[in-house]
Amino acid sequence: QLSKLTDEDCLTCVDLLQSLLVDHLFRIQEYFSIQSLLQVLIYLVCHPSWAVRKIAYDATKNILSSSGALAEDLLFLFTSWLSLVGERVLILKQSDMDSFGDSQLPFIPSTEVLVKCLFLIAPYAIDHSQRSYARLILCSHHPCISSSGSPAGVWKRLQKRLKQQNISFTDLIFPNITVICKELLSKDGLFSSNKQEQRAALCSLATLMSISPNDTFVEFEKHFIELPDRTLHDGFSENDIKIFFTSEGQLSTEQGVYVAEAVASKNTKLAKGRFRAYDGQDAEPAKSDKRESSSIGKRETGKFTKKTAPVDKSKTAKEEARELQLKEEAST
Repeated sequence: QLSKLTDEDCLTCVDLLQSLLVDHLFRIQEYFSIQSLLQVLIYLVCHPSWAVRKIAYDATKNILSSSGALAEDLLFLFTSWLSLVGERVLILKQSDMDSFGDSQLPFIPSTEVLVKCLFLIAPYAIDHSQRSYARLILCSHHPCISSSGSPAGVWKRLQKRLKQQNISFTDLIFPNITVICKELLSKDGLFSSNKQEQRAALCSLATLMSISPNDTFVEFEKHFIELPDRTLHDGFSENDIKIFFTSEGQLSTEQGVYVAEAVASKNTKLAKGRFRAYDGQDAEPAKSDKRESSSIGKRETGKFTKKTAPVDKSKTAKEEARELQLKEEAST
């Protein structure tokens, strides 16, 4: 396992990979899986040790320069690597652990390390395949390397980096918008079972709309019309749409919570254990007091015992209303 290797051993692996993939590529294709070797390369480029990363970075440049065909494979493997990182990060957050033993991913690379890996692959992949265009856009919007506050931040950095190498990515997008949208609207994009890939595809489509709105919408409409349940969208209310665009775990509106809070504030306790539920109950206070006094006269001192059901005071009315409303919106 690579995670058990020392830094010196990892440096030796880098030299070996470079020799195999540069000098003996056609020969090793008969005996080894190129995909497996490239996976090892990604691992080394994202290694925790800066010394290993630096040597692996330079070796990857040499490998991709000698064989551009490997760039597309490396880019698609990097996409899978991002999904794996995202899954492991989510597991760590849910379990409150600092680390875990995993043969596939023994460590969590930093965001900037992942960004630099993408920038390393991008110029070689973009020169080789049109499919790489969509994959580069998708990776640059992946939640693992882009912030929720600025989903297109890495995408803008990628454009600047490519311009430094005389590559205008936006000029490549216009004539290939059909291929790019088809890829983003596939099972590897918006219809992926992975939620982070879905999110990346949504942000990518939003970026495309800012670059070429008419063409992007036309391509999206072509796909939307072919959906079997598309007519169901016509029945969505304005509130349903608002709920859809609300982040998970948040309410689309606090109105129901405010009502519950207002009712709770009116439920003030009066004398003799009575409660005022609403303002309207104050209309006939005299009658109520009279009934109370007459009933007191009939009681026998020391014989009256009142049993009350246990009340759960752990949650306020506001909290209960919020939980109930969250369940209702989740079902919607």
